[in-house]
Amino acid sequence: MKVDALVRDQDLWQISALARLAEQVGLDGLHTNGSFRAAAVAAEHTSRLRLGVASVRGRPGALGRLAADLQEYSRGRSVLGLGVRSPATIGETLQAVRAGSPRVAGLRPPPAHPYGVPKVHLPAVRPELAELAGEAADGLMLGLTTPRYLHEVTVPAVERGLRRSGRTWADLEVVAPGLVVTGADPAVRERSEAAVRAAIAAYAALPAYRPVFETHGWDPGGHISDSMVTAFAVRGAAREVPELLVSRYGSVCRRVMLGIPFHKDPGTWAAIVARVHELTSEPVPS
Repeated sequence: MKVDALVRDQDLWQISALARLAEQVGLDGLHTNGSFRAAAVAAEHTSRLRLGVASVRGRPGALGRLAADLQEYSRGRSVLGLGVRSPATIGETLQAVRAGSPRVAGLRPPPAHPYGVPKVHLPAVRPELAELAGEAADGLMLGLTTPRYLHEVTVPAVERGLRRSGRTWADLEVVAPGLVVTGADPAVRERSEAAVRAAIAAYAALPAYRPVFETHGWDPGGHISDSMVTAFAVRGAAREVPELLVSRYGSVCRRVMLGIPFHKDPGTWAAIVARVHELTSEPVPS
């Protein structure tokens, strides 16, 4: 299982330093929240990290051009994570990204995908999007989910899409959410849990995520209980986190995206990443 990190918006100002540190920590990928510019800066300061732009929205043609530019600038290391939208719009965006930059009148056309076509991941918010991902996308980003929702709702939807297109699970990269509650002392663990509770509350405010809560009989607008935190997040000491992540997601997911401030404790997160790689027989990044 590969391990990625999501850069928080407030940390984008130091994206070049974060990108270099991410490679040193052993992370496999770094994702920005909708910022192509930050991803391009990260590409400039790294040599092997996969660079992702998550939760992007925009006109299909414009996204296609931006994605093609980032793919070329990163020398084939980019991935585009679409934000929540309708299946029809997603279909248009998939076509635009795979078409690349259009020819401009009076100019010679660029080489046809010198570094390949950018990968496109869809959000697994609703079953119909998970089904579309199984049918046509390169990957599926689980966002906020629980093991029960994953196996009862998302996996069957993906399999319907795979059957319709004749593809298999090997053709789809599923990315697990990385909500983690951990810390070396009680104060750090308390801050970690507070951040996870805030993230769950933010998802709960979005109508698209109501089915996840309703599957468990929870009120999305209610209090974020301990049982919710346990269902949505991995909780444990740092040494326990790798096994917990792999046991929760390893049967379905090939990557996990951690929304953690890895730069505040790089040594701990380097050990976690290395252990996840070891447990899943992932080659050491080089």
